[in-house]
Amino acid sequence: MKAAFLYNFANFSEWPEATFRGSDAPLIVGILGEDPFGHHLNALKGQSVNGRTLEIKHFTKTEDIIACHILFISSQQQKHIAQVLETLKDAPVLTVGNELEELRLSGCIINFVIVKNKIRFEINRASAERAGLDISSQLLSVATVINHNRE
Repeated sequence: MKAAFLYNFANFSEWPEATFRGSDAPLIVGILGEDPFGHHLNALKGQSVNGRTLEIKHFTKTEDIIACHILFISSQQQKHIAQVLETLKDAPVLTVGNELEELRLSGCIINFVIVKNKIRFEINRASAERAGLDISSQLLSVATVINHNRE
């Protein structure tokens, strides 16, 4: 289910054109830490997202994460969230956390949450704007929207 959400996040978000190396450059989804998606995310590899081919990359080192457009940060990386977000400071990367305890303070753009045994998500609109990303009003309408800048 979360893999499908990542695909939809890509479809309902816009990056500055200068983010891509060319009109045929892929949209890269990165996974930092443990991959909870298994084959579900791999099934999305090669799909078209707004005219760009979707690529999946796995990262183990924080310094490599700047090479993606969407970054899923696994739960095990929560203790390193400040370092991860500092590495991406003001970069046009859509950061997606997995049930982060304090999205409002972390600066992560999207956070999966469980509400009444269902997967939902929060969007930190201030963080998205700081990263230069435009989140569709359609996506915002189904999210819990938070407007908080990281201190």
